[in-house]
Amino acid sequence: HVIELPAFNPANPKGEQILYICDYRPQQKVYSLPEYIGCISSIETDVEIPQFHLNNIKTGFAAGTMITFYSGQTEDEEQMRLTDLAVKKKMAGSANAGEMLINFQNTGTEPPKVENLTNNDLDKRFEQNAKDTVERIFIGHTVTSPMLMGVKTPGELGGRSELALSWEHFSNTYVKPRQQEVEEDVNYILSFMGYKDCLELVPLTPIGI
Repeated sequence: HVIELPAFNPANPKGEQILYICDYRPQQKVYSLPEYIGCISSIETDVEIPQFHLNNIKTGFAAGTMITFYSGQTEDEEQMRLTDLAVKKKMAGSANAGEMLINFQNTGTEPPKVENLTNNDLDKRFEQNAKDTVERIFIGHTVTSPMLMGVKTPGELGGRSELALSWEHFSNTYVKPRQQEVEEDVNYILSFMGYKDCLELVPLTPIGI
């Protein structure tokens, strides 16, 4: 059973109505885009990296691996494609820690040969990638200093004064403008009930500042 509700009508604010409030965006249709839309790929990367490392530890089957089948190169390309897909589905991807290259050769009946194609500095590249990913996520969420989220940069000086300055900047540029929008929207609704400018959000002071 579907119940249809009309859009909010300021001229007749009675009964059940829907008031849709969102920020304006060009070419917007129904739902607005989140402010962190620019760092969604970084968020997905941050989810996949721990999964990749976890499965590397569990299986020891690192990325950059080539498996050579010495069972003869067949002319049946469809069969080779199905074999390639079957092995990759079982062992490749972040959930299985690695992509692989399947190579068919005509050298007799030797057993498959597994070769590691990974560079020795793969761990360093993932470490740097993790740092860059976290930084992009902070930027995408307009976080001016990681200290506000409880993240301390190694080797960086700072403390109470830096945290206070970062909080003031974040509060003035991000928190307060959005608080004002919430106050205006809620007070607009309450004005139809006879209340005027009765809601005011009081900012809290961070512990220790």
